Amino acid sequence: MVVVQKNPLARSLSVTEKNRSLFLMELDSPGSRSEYKRGLSEFISYLRLEFSINELVAEREHINAYKNHLLLNIKNSKATINKKLAVVSSYFLYLQSKKVVNGQPM
Repeated sequence: MVVVQKNPLARSLSVTEKNRSLFLMELDSPGSRSEYKRGLSEFISYLRLEFSINELVAEREHINAYKNHLLLNIKNSKATINKKLAVVSSYFLYLQSKKVVNGQPM
């Protein structure tokens, strides 16, 4: 008989955390995975701070507000803004393909 011990330090992931992890695992390159993780974290943090919501209930108005937030940050070039929005768009397409969300707010 094989006994599997659970890691006492491991915590169970929420549904949204699982979706994020599965999305990131689909990326081939570790560099892309790291960049997407950072971009997704920034977006999610913005939603939490500004609207007190998670990404599963985000709508177009939240995306537009995030885009404006990025535009107002002088450090962001157009290319950086486009990359950050591409991360968000890819994530929502993933969620839509897994039937986690019904629409694409982008």
